Amino acid sequence: MAPSERMTCADAFARLDAYLDRTLTPEEAQEVEGHLKACSECACEYRYEERFLREVRAKLKRLQAPPELMRKIRSKLGSMDG
Repeated sequence: MAPSERMTCADAFARLDAYLDRTLTPEEAQEVEGHLKACSECACEYRYEERFLREVRAKLKRLQAPPELMRKIRSKLGSMDG
């Protein structure tokens, strides 16, 4: 998107996951940030999704997978290398 174009709510929403994952280009991230500063509705959605993601990540850190499951996962991942 050219810097002169204004990002719409649909554009921002479509990029929100990538923005949260920090996988946007610096230019795209700047466009999203600009939109979030100007649009309270999208900023509210961003805060909700960011909080949700943070809470899910925190819960996942507390979970411990059974050793047998971890072995199976490592085995499958290892078979994907070749």
